[in-house]
Amino acid sequence: MNWKTAVSQIERLATAKGRSKEKQYSIEGIRLLERALRAEKRPDFVIISSAQLQILSARLTTIINEIEQLEIQLIPVPDEEMIRLTNGRSLGGVMAVLPFQKPIEFSQWLKHRDDGLLLTAVDIIDPGNVGAMIRTAHASGVDGFISVGVSDPFHPKAIRTSMGSLFRMPTFHFERIDLLIALLKTWDFKLIGADLEGKRPLQMAELDLSKIVLFMGNEYQGLSTEITKHLNQSVFIPMPTGVDSFSVNAATAVFLYEINRQNWNKKG
Repeated sequence: MNWKTAVSQIERLATAKGRSKEKQYSIEGIRLLERALRAEKRPDFVIISSAQLQILSARLTTIINEIEQLEIQLIPVPDEEMIRLTNGRSLGGVMAVLPFQKPIEFSQWLKHRDDGLLLTAVDIIDPGNVGAMIRTAHASGVDGFISVGVSDPFHPKAIRTSMGSLFRMPTFHFERIDLLIALLKTWDFKLIGADLEGKRPLQMAELDLSKIVLFMGNEYQGLSTEITKHLNQSVFIPMPTGVDSFSVNAATAVFLYEINRQNWNKKG
């Protein structure tokens, strides 16, 4: 593959439609490439800027050696093309294209879980928020991440923001929330929702449960009534008067911490 073909392929993966058609996604930067390889995610090919090839650090040299051992094609590209692809970001002058893994059958995955904590992102518009939520979920010991509707964990911005946590987190996608809720109820998961109009403040919620799914809603409208009517608990975070809300990722971190705190106390 020559550099022009490689660049064209990465450009196609900039949209959700392109990623779906090609069954691939792109990652950017030395750190993400390093973490992908560490998680045994094998790129289809890697591109590197001509300038970066002239100033190889020990870290990047190690990565390139591993790429060569795996017989992955490393393609030099003109500096101006890399700058254009990355919008001028300086994350190490490398990009890679990875194949989507074979999807995990969600119902089969649930079948083998006697306990677990899942995070569901419902119609989260900003891919940066999606990536931040995945990173928070990984740090909080979440067992799986579910995206619903427009939430897109494989958007380039989401992947960058996840800082590699995406490579370690089982992910699932549903277009229809009703199908997801039906499956979760079949396997006796308790549905907890973050809702500004919730019935219980977070500190009063009963979260020391063995099978929990936390639902976080759209940045602007929160969770719809279609979802809240199915929740086992509708919970809100108390805030000072005049404050509208936390950011969706900050709220996710607060909820996950409280879920873990209650379960740690039960075990301890």
